[in-house]
Amino acid sequence: MSTDEFWKSKIAEVSSTLERADPKPAISCHDLTASALASTIDHTLLRPDATRDQVAELCDEAVRYGFAAVCVRVDFVALAVARLQDAPATKVACVVGFHEGTHATAAKVAEAQAAVAAGAAELDVVLNRETVQAGTLASAHEELKALRSAAPPPVVLKLILETSQLSRDEVIAATVIAGYAGFDFVKTSTGFCGRGASVEDVLLMNRVATALSQRDDLGEFKGVKMKVKASGGVRSLEDAKKMLDAGAERIGTSGGIRIMKDYLGEGSSEPAGSGY
Repeated sequence: MSTDEFWKSKIAEVSSTLERADPKPAISCHDLTASALASTIDHTLLRPDATRDQVAELCDEAVRYGFAAVCVRVDFVALAVARLQDAPATKVACVVGFHEGTHATAAKVAEAQAAVAAGAAELDVVLNRETVQAGTLASAHEELKALRSAAPPPVVLKLILETSQLSRDEVIAATVIAGYAGFDFVKTSTGFCGRGASVEDVLLMNRVATALSQRDDLGEFKGVKMKVKASGGVRSLEDAKKMLDAGAERIGTSGGIRIMKDYLGEGSSEPAGSGY
């Protein structure tokens, strides 16, 4: 079992290579089509008071616009899967450990397994950021490995960092640990705590992910670049383009319809939403 000192050393190694990483945006906004934009959006409804009718409408909207996924709480996964059964391109994502991230590892693993059993193809897991802030990095990594084991590929795992609550060094540390645990994405925010995503967060996370992809010690994950999901405060087409230009490949937002209507020049009566 790795130690905290092992992870501090590993993180320092990666940090020393960041200036050479030279990340590039995966998605160009210069020739962005409507379908390409829609395919970056996780259409999201995570309010505690959400209803079954609202989740059904969320799914119908996702199909109409061609969104990548709908993101819901575990109680609504089965409903969303059933609603999207004739639209395989739109996946069902479920949050795990939402939104504080301080749930026991066993509880997170059980929630992840329940979501996958109900049909979720993607899991957005909240980091227990206290482990990173306290320097108990081995514990943080063990939890993420347990979740990866509980939900192996092709399930897509995204780690929500809550970047507004972390220092720059802590964002780097969390991203490194996620990479070594085999996560597919690192994600900025829950949308329920702090300021949400920033361009600076996305740039940094993308740089770390690029540096990791150039290392030889990631075992089965060698050469695979983690992606970045921006969420929290992404409410407009302009917001979305800024995040894509910074290197995000997925946008988590409750404002996806407004973003698409902005792109299509239709105007929108849609509320701005929380931006999650």
